[in-house]
This record gives sequence, structure tokens and C-alpha cells, in this order.
Amino acid sequence: MAKNPDRKLYDKKRFERCDSTDTDKGDLEDIDVPPTVQDLLDTGKRVNKAQGGIMNTPVASPFVTFNAAQNEKVMAHGNAYIVFGADRPSTEASGQGAVGADAPTIDLVVGRAASSHGGKGPCDGMFVGNSMFADAARIYISRSTRVDKNFGITRTPTDEAVDKDGNEPQRSAIALKADKVRIIGRSGVKIVTGGALDIKGYDYRGETDSFGGKLMPAPSIDLIAGNLSNTQRWISLWGKEESYLQPIALGYRTRDALDELAVIVDHILGLVFQSELLTSTCFSAMGAVLSPLSAATGADATARMNFVSSPSYNVRTSMTEFNGKYLLPEAPRAVWSKNVNAT
Repeated sequence: MAKNPDRKLYDKKRFERCDSTDTDKGDLEDIDVPPTVQDLLDTGKRVNKAQGGIMNTPVASPFVTFNAAQNEKVMAHGNAYIVFGADRPSTEASGQGAVGADAPTIDLVVGRAASSHGGKGPCDGMFVGNSMFADAARIYISRSTRVDKNFGITRTPTDEAVDKDGNEPQRSAIALKADKVRIIGRSGVKIVTGGALDIKGYDYRGETDSFGGKLMPAPSIDLIAGNLSNTQRWISLWGKEESYLQPIALGYRTRDALDELAVIVDHILGLVFQSELLTSTCFSAMGAVLSPLSAATGADATARMNFVSSPSYNVRTSMTEFNGKYLLPEAPRAVWSKNVNAT
């Protein structure tokens, strides 16, 4: 749950001076705080037109100034921005733009510093820069950036190896971040990795990444809840350790594996039943006449060899084949995906 889910967008206390020492009450006496419609009504003044945010009139909110870099072109209206520049996740000394790399970037941002001051938002007159963590929502499009590092995203074993300096390799990226993100497709949604299909010159053999690097045949898709991946957790109920990020199960293969396992279990149950019948027959013969005991036990031993022991060996062989087919890491029909992981 959000810390302040009911925080009002219009809060007089946020019209305090940025250098105010009393951040709870604010210094409202020296600051021209725009009145709301309710303020005017409370003082007995007439309200002849909508204002103060209602009916899509301009909203009274603290004024913030974006500290733009020299190479940035800014289009702004209220606290909504489109910034054309270079990769700059925070200050002018950050990102690929700081080292002079060719990293043209479009940054669409609304609500700069929205969660600053403990969630109260920016104060009036505040100078702000980029913050991938305090700004309300953004779409970040960059020619060259270290997107996982800049957005604080966990790296997974399937990610590209770090470069010679131990850093995440810079790549083109699009990042969407907000309190909630929805991807809606009335006729379907596809999440696809890898190169194009059946496009001359740009099929999976010919298409490269934006730096000319060779693409993997099937780059992974990681669904990570909680931003954890490599962390191990101890499962006390089973007494084992496992990774948060695990391959997802493939539906058809899992179904086929369970079908085959059901057949094997059915054979085992049949052998148990057959063994019980033979045991009952043997002891019935022993109970009827003690003298032919040796004949009865001899017949039982032969029957067990034919109907229990030999079939049991076949069942164990089937189980070994089952493991090799579905459960081993190199299994040709492993029930888990080698490319899609989830927590």
C-alpha cells in the first residue's frame, strides 16, 4: 500500500519556502497561496466561474523549476514535460550523456518530485532534476543507456554479461514507470524477444542489436515481482533452498509428463494388487493343507517372478526414461521453459 494514498494534489502546506525550517506548518504568511473555490465561498465571496482545478481549470500547485542541461530542449506545461536531450537519469554528471556518448533521449515526465518530502511532494519554488524514483510517472526512450542500473532493476543470470569495467552494457532502451502500468490490446498482446521473422536482411540471423551486436536466438523474458531474482530463499516446510526467479512450466509438456507419470503409477498400483492376490492365494493354500506347503510356496515364488518382479523392473526402466525425458536439465522435453522466468 502507498504511504499516503489519500494525499491531496492541492495542499496548502506544500506552498512553503523550500528553505523553510518548519516543514510541517510551512511559512504561509509570506507566500501568495492561491485560494480554492471553497476558500472564496467560506469568506462569503461570490464565485462566478470555475477555477482552482475544477471543471478542468488550471490546478493550484507548487511551482517547480526543472534544472535542464545545456543540450536539452524542454517542452513543459504545468508539471508535465517532454525533454529532448541525452541519457541523463539524474544529474548532469550521470548517464551516457555525461561522458559525451551518442545517446539521444526523449524523456516524458509528469509529476516531478511527486514523492519528495516524505510523500508530500515538492515545495513552492523548488529546483528539480530527473529522479527515476521520486517522479510520478515517465516514459524514457534512449539510444544508449544502462536501463537496469538507472532504474534500480535487479540483474538476472540471463542478462548480458557485464563489460570489461564490470558495468551493465549500454543499449537502446524504453522504460515505463508509474504507480500502475497497463498494457491493453483489444485483439491480443504479444511480448516478443529476438529478431524479426521472414524479413529479408533482418531475420533472426541478420538483425543485430542497436550497436551491431549479434542477437541470441531466443533472449529471455523475466517476470519479476518484488524486484528480486538472484536472491535465495529458504523454504522451511521442505527444508530446501531455491531461487526467487524460476523457469515457468510449459503447459503441453507438463500435461504430457503428468499423463505418462499417471500410466507409470497405474502400473505400480497394478503390481501391488497382483502381489496381494498372489500372497492371498499362497496363504490360503498353506491354511488348507500344511503338507503341500512347499508346493504352494514354490508356485507363489514362480508367480511373483512372472507377474511382480519382472514387471517391476520394467516400471523402474520407464521411470528412468521419464526422468530423462522431462525432468533432467538436458531433457529434450523439459517441463520448464528455458527462456521465460518468473518469481
